[in-house]
Amino acid sequence: MEGDRMKVLVYTWGLVILKLLFLFFFLCFFFSPLDGPRSKNVKIESRIPSNSAPLSFPQGVLGIPKSNSKIIAHRGYKAGGVENTLSSIQAAIPYKPAYIELDVRQTKDEHFILMHDASLKRLARKKKKVHQLTLAELKKLTLKQNNFESSITTLEEAIDLAKTSKQPLLLDIKTSKQDSLDMPKQLAELLADRDVVDSYLVQSTNEAFLNQIKEVNHDLQVGMIVSMLPSKEYPDFQFLTLKHTMAAPEFFESKQPVFLWTVDEPAEFNQYLATTAHGIITDNALMANSIEQRGTINALMTSYIDVIQKNETL
Repeated sequence: MEGDRMKVLVYTWGLVILKLLFLFFFLCFFFSPLDGPRSKNVKIESRIPSNSAPLSFPQGVLGIPKSNSKIIAHRGYKAGGVENTLSSIQAAIPYKPAYIELDVRQTKDEHFILMHDASLKRLARKKKKVHQLTLAELKKLTLKQNNFESSITTLEEAIDLAKTSKQPLLLDIKTSKQDSLDMPKQLAELLADRDVVDSYLVQSTNEAFLNQIKEVNHDLQVGMIVSMLPSKEYPDFQFLTLKHTMAAPEFFESKQPVFLWTVDEPAEFNQYLATTAHGIITDNALMANSIEQRGTINALMTSYIDVIQKNETL
Protein backbone atom coordinates (compact mmCIF):
# COMPACT_ATOMS: atom_id res chain seq x y z
CA MET A 1 0.00 0.00 0.00
CA GLU A 2 2.84 2.37 0.93
CA GLY A 3 4.52 1.58 -2.40
CA ASP A 4 1.36 2.44 -4.37
CA ARG A 5 1.04 5.74 -2.48
CA MET A 6 4.65 6.61 -3.35
CA LYS A 7 4.03 5.86 -7.05
CA VAL A 8 0.98 8.14 -7.06
CA LEU A 9 2.95 10.89 -5.31
CA VAL A 10 5.84 10.65 -7.80
CA TYR A 11 3.44 10.59 -10.75
CA THR A 12 1.45 13.61 -9.45
CA TRP A 13 4.48 15.76 -8.79
CA GLY A 14 5.96 14.67 -12.10
CA LEU A 15 2.91 15.97 -13.94
CA VAL A 16 3.04 19.27 -12.02
CA ILE A 17 6.71 19.81 -12.90
CA LEU A 18 6.09 18.81 -16.51
CA LYS A 19 3.25 21.31 -16.82
CA LEU A 20 5.45 24.03 -15.37
CA LEU A 21 8.16 23.21 -17.93
CA PHE A 22 5.63 23.36 -20.76
CA LEU A 23 4.38 26.72 -19.46
CA PHE A 24 7.92 28.07 -19.26
CA PHE A 25 8.67 26.89 -22.79
CA PHE A 26 5.41 28.40 -24.07
CA LEU A 27 6.22 31.80 -22.54
CA CYS A 28 9.79 31.70 -23.88
CA PHE A 29 8.62 30.81 -27.37
CA PHE A 30 5.94 33.45 -27.72
CA PHE A 31 7.39 36.33 -25.74
CA SER A 32 11.16 36.06 -26.18
CA PRO A 33 12.27 38.31 -29.10
CA LEU A 34 14.29 36.72 -31.87
CA ASP A 35 15.59 40.03 -33.14
CA GLY A 36 18.35 41.77 -31.26
CA PRO A 37 18.05 45.23 -29.77
CA ARG A 38 18.24 47.94 -32.39
CA SER A 39 19.63 50.91 -30.49
CA LYS A 40 21.80 52.01 -27.62
CA ASN A 41 18.76 52.56 -25.45
CA VAL A 42 17.92 48.86 -25.22
CA LYS A 43 19.61 47.00 -22.40
CA ILE A 44 21.02 43.86 -23.99
CA GLU A 45 21.77 42.21 -20.66
CA SER A 46 18.10 42.19 -19.65
CA ARG A 47 17.32 39.37 -22.07
CA ILE A 48 20.35 37.20 -21.46
CA PRO A 49 19.68 33.85 -19.75
CA SER A 50 21.38 33.76 -16.38
CA ASN A 51 22.08 30.03 -16.52
CA SER A 52 24.18 29.96 -19.70
CA ALA A 53 26.68 27.11 -19.63
CA PRO A 54 30.43 27.73 -19.53
CA LEU A 55 32.02 28.15 -22.93
CA SER A 56 34.71 26.19 -24.75
CA PHE A 57 34.55 23.98 -27.86
CA PRO A 58 34.64 20.53 -29.57
CA GLN A 59 36.73 18.10 -27.58
CA GLY A 60 38.89 15.67 -29.52
CA VAL A 61 38.38 17.12 -32.98
CA LEU A 62 39.94 20.48 -32.20
CA GLY A 63 41.79 19.74 -29.01
CA ILE A 64 39.78 22.38 -27.15
CA PRO A 65 37.55 21.68 -24.10
CA LYS A 66 34.01 20.74 -25.07
CA SER A 67 31.46 23.52 -25.50
CA ASN A 68 27.75 23.46 -24.87
CA SER A 69 27.19 25.97 -27.67
CA LYS A 70 27.51 26.01 -31.44
CA ILE A 71 27.16 29.78 -31.61
CA ILE A 72 29.95 31.81 -33.21
CA ALA A 73 29.24 35.54 -32.88
CA HIS A 74 30.05 37.19 -36.22
CA ARG A 75 32.24 40.30 -35.73
CA GLY A 76 30.98 40.41 -32.16
CA TYR A 77 27.39 41.54 -31.72
CA LYS A 78 26.54 44.51 -33.92
CA ALA A 79 23.32 45.23 -32.01
CA GLY A 80 25.54 46.36 -29.16
CA GLY A 81 28.29 48.25 -30.94
CA VAL A 82 30.26 48.78 -34.13
CA GLU A 83 31.38 45.48 -35.63
CA ASN A 84 34.90 44.29 -34.84
CA THR A 85 35.35 46.68 -31.91
CA LEU A 86 35.59 46.37 -28.15
CA SER A 87 31.94 47.37 -27.80
CA SER A 88 30.63 44.63 -30.10
CA ILE A 89 32.90 42.07 -28.41
CA GLN A 90 31.62 43.11 -25.01
CA ALA A 91 28.03 42.91 -26.26
CA ALA A 92 28.55 39.31 -27.48
CA ILE A 93 30.32 37.91 -24.43
CA PRO A 94 27.25 37.58 -22.13
CA TYR A 95 25.61 35.22 -24.64
CA LYS A 96 28.42 32.68 -24.05
CA PRO A 97 29.19 31.87 -27.71
CA ALA A 98 31.67 29.10 -28.44
CA TYR A 99 33.72 31.73 -30.24
CA ILE A 100 33.55 35.37 -31.22
CA GLU A 101 34.68 35.73 -34.84
CA LEU A 102 36.78 38.80 -35.60
CA ASP A 103 38.42 40.05 -38.80
CA VAL A 104 42.10 40.94 -38.65
CA ARG A 105 44.20 43.11 -40.97
CA GLN A 106 47.76 44.44 -40.91
CA THR A 107 48.50 48.17 -40.88
CA LYS A 108 51.16 50.09 -42.79
CA ASP A 109 53.52 49.86 -39.80
CA GLU A 110 52.82 46.14 -39.31
CA HIS A 111 50.37 46.22 -36.40
CA PHE A 112 47.22 44.11 -36.32
CA ILE A 113 43.79 45.71 -36.09
CA LEU A 114 40.20 44.52 -36.37
CA MET A 115 38.58 45.41 -39.69
CA HIS A 116 36.64 43.39 -42.24
CA ASP A 117 36.95 45.65 -45.29
CA ALA A 118 40.24 46.59 -46.90
CA SER A 119 38.75 50.06 -47.38
CA LEU A 120 37.86 52.43 -44.56
CA LYS A 121 34.99 53.99 -46.50
CA ARG A 122 32.06 52.00 -45.11
CA LEU A 123 32.75 52.52 -41.40
CA ALA A 124 35.09 55.53 -41.25
CA ARG A 125 33.86 57.44 -44.34
CA LYS A 126 37.48 57.75 -45.44
CA LYS A 127 38.79 56.96 -48.93
CA LYS A 128 41.82 55.12 -47.68
CA LYS A 129 42.75 51.50 -47.15
CA VAL A 130 43.99 49.94 -43.95
CA HIS A 131 47.42 49.14 -45.35
CA GLN A 132 47.94 52.79 -46.30
CA LEU A 133 47.78 54.10 -42.73
CA THR A 134 49.80 53.57 -39.58
CA LEU A 135 48.22 52.46 -36.34
CA ALA A 136 48.51 55.97 -34.93
CA GLU A 137 46.68 57.39 -37.96
CA LEU A 138 43.98 54.71 -37.77
CA LYS A 139 43.43 55.34 -34.07
CA LYS A 140 42.41 58.92 -34.88
CA LEU A 141 39.45 57.74 -36.95
CA THR A 142 35.89 57.35 -35.70
CA LEU A 143 33.92 54.32 -36.87
CA LYS A 144 30.14 54.67 -37.19
CA GLN A 145 27.53 51.93 -37.59
CA ASN A 146 23.89 51.52 -36.49
CA ASN A 147 23.94 54.70 -34.38
CA PHE A 148 27.06 53.51 -32.57
CA GLU A 149 30.49 55.09 -32.63
CA SER A 150 33.86 53.59 -31.79
CA SER A 151 37.57 53.83 -32.39
CA ILE A 152 39.53 51.13 -34.19
CA THR A 153 40.47 48.15 -32.01
CA THR A 154 43.86 46.46 -32.08
CA LEU A 155 44.12 42.70 -31.91
CA GLU A 156 45.92 42.98 -28.57
CA GLU A 157 43.06 45.03 -27.13
CA ALA A 158 40.52 42.48 -28.34
CA ILE A 159 42.47 39.58 -26.84
CA ASP A 160 42.88 41.33 -23.51
CA LEU A 161 39.13 42.02 -23.29
CA ALA A 162 38.19 38.47 -24.30
CA LYS A 163 40.60 36.96 -21.78
CA THR A 164 38.90 38.78 -18.90
CA SER A 165 35.81 36.63 -19.62
CA LYS A 166 37.73 33.53 -20.79
CA GLN A 167 36.09 34.01 -24.18
CA PRO A 168 37.83 32.21 -27.09
CA LEU A 169 38.16 34.02 -30.40
CA LEU A 170 38.03 32.84 -34.01
CA LEU A 171 40.35 35.11 -35.99
CA ASP A 172 39.52 35.57 -39.68
CA ILE A 173 42.77 36.82 -41.22
CA LYS A 174 42.31 39.14 -44.19
CA THR A 175 45.53 39.08 -46.19
CA SER A 176 46.72 41.46 -48.90
CA LYS A 177 49.71 41.90 -51.18
CA GLN A 178 50.83 44.78 -48.99
CA ASP A 179 51.26 42.61 -45.89
CA SER A 180 54.79 42.24 -44.60
CA LEU A 181 56.64 39.06 -45.58
CA ASP A 182 56.87 38.19 -41.90
CA MET A 183 53.15 38.66 -41.27
CA PRO A 184 52.43 34.97 -40.47
CA LYS A 185 55.37 34.89 -38.07
CA GLN A 186 54.37 38.18 -36.45
CA LEU A 187 50.81 36.99 -35.88
CA ALA A 188 51.90 33.60 -34.54
CA GLU A 189 54.28 35.29 -32.10
CA LEU A 190 51.61 37.73 -30.94
CA LEU A 191 49.22 34.86 -30.17
CA ALA A 192 51.96 32.97 -28.37
CA ASP A 193 52.93 36.03 -26.34
CA ARG A 194 49.31 36.48 -25.29
CA ASP A 195 49.11 32.76 -24.38
CA VAL A 196 46.05 32.03 -26.54
CA VAL A 197 47.45 29.52 -29.03
CA ASP A 198 45.64 26.61 -27.38
CA SER A 199 42.25 28.31 -27.14
CA TYR A 200 41.97 30.40 -30.32
CA LEU A 201 41.27 29.41 -33.92
CA VAL A 202 42.65 31.05 -37.07
CA GLN A 203 40.86 30.92 -40.42
CA SER A 204 41.43 32.47 -43.83
CA THR A 205 40.61 32.15 -47.53
CA ASN A 206 44.37 32.23 -48.16
CA GLU A 207 45.67 28.66 -48.09
CA ALA A 208 49.30 29.76 -48.47
CA PHE A 209 49.02 31.98 -45.39
CA LEU A 210 47.52 29.15 -43.34
CA ASN A 211 50.36 26.84 -44.34
CA GLN A 212 52.91 29.50 -43.44
CA ILE A 213 51.50 30.28 -40.01
CA LYS A 214 51.18 26.55 -39.33
CA GLU A 215 54.86 26.15 -40.13
CA VAL A 216 55.72 28.86 -37.62
CA ASN A 217 53.67 27.25 -34.86
CA HIS A 218 52.33 23.73 -35.36
CA ASP A 219 50.11 24.08 -32.29
CA LEU A 220 47.94 26.73 -33.94
CA GLN A 221 44.55 25.36 -35.01
CA VAL A 222 43.66 26.70 -38.43
CA GLY A 223 40.76 26.41 -40.85
CA MET A 224 40.16 26.99 -44.53
CA ILE A 225 37.25 29.16 -45.67
CA VAL A 226 35.80 27.61 -48.82
CA SER A 227 33.08 29.00 -51.07
CA MET A 228 31.88 25.65 -52.39
CA LEU A 229 32.28 21.95 -51.78
CA PRO A 230 36.06 21.50 -51.66
CA SER A 231 37.62 19.78 -54.66
CA LYS A 232 40.43 18.52 -52.44
CA GLU A 233 41.07 17.69 -48.82
CA TYR A 234 42.91 19.87 -46.34
CA PRO A 235 44.50 17.29 -44.03
CA ASP A 236 46.79 19.81 -42.35
CA PHE A 237 43.93 22.07 -41.30
CA GLN A 238 41.75 21.49 -38.27
CA PHE A 239 38.41 22.72 -39.59
CA LEU A 240 36.57 24.05 -42.67
CA THR A 241 34.27 27.07 -42.91
CA LEU A 242 31.60 27.22 -45.61
CA LYS A 243 28.83 29.60 -46.63
CA HIS A 244 25.70 27.91 -45.30
CA THR A 245 23.79 28.13 -48.60
CA MET A 246 26.48 25.95 -50.19
CA ALA A 247 26.41 23.28 -47.49
CA ALA A 248 25.25 20.12 -49.23
CA PRO A 249 24.44 17.12 -46.96
CA GLU A 250 27.67 15.36 -47.91
CA PHE A 251 29.68 18.30 -46.60
CA PHE A 252 28.69 17.35 -43.06
CA GLU A 253 30.39 14.01 -43.60
CA SER A 254 33.76 15.78 -43.67
CA LYS A 255 36.39 14.33 -41.36
CA GLN A 256 37.03 17.85 -40.08
CA PRO A 257 34.73 20.04 -38.02
CA VAL A 258 32.49 22.24 -40.19
CA PHE A 259 31.57 25.85 -39.47
CA LEU A 260 28.75 27.56 -41.39
CA TRP A 261 28.40 31.30 -42.12
CA THR A 262 26.38 33.50 -41.86
CA VAL A 263 23.06 32.17 -40.50
CA ASP A 264 20.71 34.90 -39.28
CA GLU A 265 17.22 33.49 -39.91
CA PRO A 266 15.73 31.67 -36.90
CA ALA A 267 14.34 28.79 -38.96
CA GLU A 268 17.67 28.24 -40.70
CA PHE A 269 19.63 28.45 -37.46
CA ASN A 270 17.33 25.88 -35.88
CA GLN A 271 17.75 23.65 -38.94
CA TYR A 272 21.55 23.74 -38.87
CA LEU A 273 21.57 23.30 -35.12
CA ALA A 274 20.25 19.79 -35.73
CA THR A 275 23.09 18.90 -38.13
CA THR A 276 26.61 17.77 -37.28
CA ALA A 277 27.97 21.26 -37.97
CA HIS A 278 30.33 22.15 -35.13
CA GLY A 279 29.76 25.89 -35.30
CA ILE A 280 27.19 28.30 -36.74
CA ILE A 281 28.38 31.83 -37.43
CA THR A 282 25.63 34.39 -36.89
CA ASP A 283 25.14 38.15 -36.61
CA ASN A 284 22.36 37.65 -34.07
CA ALA A 285 23.75 36.19 -30.86
CA LEU A 286 20.48 36.90 -29.03
CA MET A 287 18.39 34.90 -31.49
CA ALA A 288 20.91 32.04 -31.56
CA ASN A 289 21.15 31.89 -27.78
CA SER A 290 17.35 31.85 -27.45
CA ILE A 291 17.02 28.93 -29.85
CA GLU A 292 19.81 26.97 -28.18
CA GLN A 293 18.21 27.51 -24.76
CA ARG A 294 14.87 26.24 -26.07
CA GLY A 295 16.58 23.15 -27.40
CA THR A 296 17.99 22.51 -23.93
CA ILE A 297 14.54 22.88 -22.38
CA ASN A 298 13.08 20.41 -24.91
CA ALA A 299 15.78 17.89 -24.07
CA LEU A 300 15.04 18.23 -20.33
CA MET A 301 11.32 17.82 -20.94
CA THR A 302 11.86 14.68 -23.02
CA SER A 303 14.15 13.25 -20.37
CA TYR A 304 11.66 13.92 -17.59
CA ILE A 305 8.81 12.36 -19.56
CA ASP A 306 10.91 9.20 -19.85
CA VAL A 307 11.38 9.18 -16.08
CA ILE A 308 7.64 9.54 -15.47
CA GLN A 309 6.83 6.75 -17.92
CA LYS A 310 9.31 4.44 -16.20
CA ASN A 311 7.71 5.19 -12.81
CA GLU A 312 4.30 4.34 -14.25
CA THR A 313 5.51 0.85 -15.12
CA LEU A 314 6.86 0.17 -11.58
